[in-house]
Amino acid sequence: MCCFVFLLIMRKFSISLTIIVFLSGSLIAQSDFRPGYIIYNNGDTLTGLIDYKGNQANARKCVFKLSKDDQEEKFTPEDIKAYRFIDSKYYVSKKILTEDSIETQLFLEYLIDGIVDVFYYRDLSDEIYLVDNGDGNLLLVKDKNDVVVVDDVAYANEMKRYRGVLTYVFRKSPKVCKKIDYMQLDHKSIIGIAREYHQEVCTGQNCIVFEKAPQKAKIIVSPLLGTSVDFLRIKNELKVNYYFLEGSDFNVSVFPSAGLTFRVNLPFVDERFGFIFSPELGYREFITRNKGFDSGNPVVFDLRFSQFNLANSVFLSYDFVFDKIRPYVFAGLRINYHFNTDYSRKVLDQSENLLIEYTNNPFPSTYYCPAFGAGISYTFQKVGTFTLDGFYYRDSSSEGVLFEDGLSFRLGYLF
Repeated sequence: MCCFVFLLIMRKFSISLTIIVFLSGSLIAQSDFRPGYIIYNNGDTLTGLIDYKGNQANARKCVFKLSKDDQEEKFTPEDIKAYRFIDSKYYVSKKILTEDSIETQLFLEYLIDGIVDVFYYRDLSDEIYLVDNGDGNLLLVKDKNDVVVVDDVAYANEMKRYRGVLTYVFRKSPKVCKKIDYMQLDHKSIIGIAREYHQEVCTGQNCIVFEKAPQKAKIIVSPLLGTSVDFLRIKNELKVNYYFLEGSDFNVSVFPSAGLTFRVNLPFVDERFGFIFSPELGYREFITRNKGFDSGNPVVFDLRFSQFNLANSVFLSYDFVFDKIRPYVFAGLRINYHFNTDYSRKVLDQSENLLIEYTNNPFPSTYYCPAFGAGISYTFQKVGTFTLDGFYYRDSSSEGVLFEDGLSFRLGYLF
């Protein structure tokens, strides 16, 4: 009966998951195209829609189409001179020399056009600025921390090497050079310094700021209500001291849960990627009754236990943007921690009509379960945004005699 219920629920869940993923795939082509234009290498421009991605993706390629229903066309930094989102970010193709003396061509975000031009891009680990003081050479400006070990303790030593480069670039203004000693390396500071330098040194040319303040990672907290469907099954090899589990068929435990969801977006990688962390608390019960032998005597094992379940889920998610509706898929780890367990194993010796009860819980308290799922969020006007998702999880531990898996369905509300 347990297996039948499991297969039935899994079938329904798989169908739902397939529908969501299918809809997600059909919407991805329209994911986040925004008005903009590209500039060809010969100077010609073409207006249309450009796929808006994170800083790293924007530096590698430009995905363009003339209109909503047209085919996409991908451009590399070698293919076009620049591209820009209307009233937003502006990217230009430039060859740069990395710290390892490797030449590469990227789309750099154009922050400010003045007597000193400032550009920006982000690689996997660092934010990097480049400046051109009018001679066509791009100077690398980045912060770097060295690790210093003192008495077996590691300390981060801020080198601030960028100050020397910027002092050289802005050398014609002692006033600006003094401010460099106290500035941090970020968009606001370097644009402010470059604009002030332009106003002091160059009076016959306007200074143009293209920069759009970079989006910062946001944390969105939402309450959630859920329902979990948990299964307990015996592993193939049953240890000798767990003989009482032979032939056991645990019930399916369906129980409600409540908790919070913390969503963190990753704009520096791609606006559609994010982390989801969800602690949930529920209460579950399992029962199994089976016949066996104990010391050669026929007995009946009656095992039941109930416990609180604190489920901590950590997922990497990807959203498909489509107006009010946002399908998303995710994968990660669900850690089930069981506590306050009320355990009872009764052994009825049928030959001697003797009942013995054991109350020491022999099962582990923590299960690590890889998980994957899909969901959808929908924004109702004047009401807010609701999320509905479901996922499957399965214990990956090689220890213990039982493994658990299950399904979770959750409804949330985003503030």
